Amino acid sequence: MELLFLEDGLLWSLLGFVAGLVITFIVAHYLNKILKRSFSGVVLSQPKFITTLTIMRRLIVLAAILIGVMATTFTAFPESLGIITSIFVAAGFASIVVGLAAQSSLSNVISGIINSVSQPFRIGDAVTFRDEFCYIEDMRLIHTIMRTWDNRRLVVPNSILQNEVIINYSMNDPSVLVPVPVQVSYESDISKAMQIMTDA
Repeated sequence: MELLFLEDGLLWSLLGFVAGLVITFIVAHYLNKILKRSFSGVVLSQPKFITTLTIMRRLIVLAAILIGVMATTFTAFPESLGIITSIFVAAGFASIVVGLAAQSSLSNVISGIINSVSQPFRIGDAVTFRDEFCYIEDMRLIHTIMRTWDNRRLVVPNSILQNEVIINYSMNDPSVLVPVPVQVSYESDISKAMQIMTDA
């Protein structure tokens, strides 16, 4: 009888845990939609904030998911609080090892936040990165997606962008000077050709 009661309690805990996770991800989904809708008004009036608001929205949704998962775990399995606390206390060395292993990922996240705050480039900017002319299509926590002139996608880790020289054509003035080579045959009238180009 006691074994049956334990199995029944474990079943209810598992059901509560799954239900809590489902609710957490539904809330995160709608929170993302609400933030996207509320930030779109700011972006329309101030396009320079699109990058910062995109990163901020993703951080808020990620924090909501983490809080929801932790709250669900501790509510469904209250005895896990002591176990998790002792694991955190005993995991000092393991955290150092994991920190060293995840160093590149953490540096990408920190670089992404720094790029979104300092804004050396923004979503939609025209840039040259490693001799590739591209447009910044999206900035995420780990990487930035660039669309090249021939419609390829460059997925570049944020820590690399933090250390590279990037030519930004859109930072202060979106107009760009582009040299246009024009060939004129030897038989043509040079002054007339120059006049046509000036008129054009």
